[in-house]
Amino acid sequence: MYSQLNQACSKGWNSIDILNFEKFNKVESEVHKSFAITEKRIENMKIHAKTFGVNSIYYDDERFKAEYLKLLKEEN
Repeated sequence: MYSQLNQACSKGWNSIDILNFEKFNKVESEVHKSFAITEKRIENMKIHAKTFGVNSIYYDDERFKAEYLKLLKEEN
């Protein structure tokens, strides 16, 4: 890790290989993945709210029902 940082300091921060950074900093990459998954799910829920309304699978799923109901109210 130190050698990678030393190389980056001598070449500039843009030279750090993102894949190596994520490999050594798993917490950072897992948080980013979780955020991306949440964003994608919200987009899917919006599509379901417009298309299916109360007939959506999100309406019956207790984990997402409260959030889905908010989206349904926004659509109406």
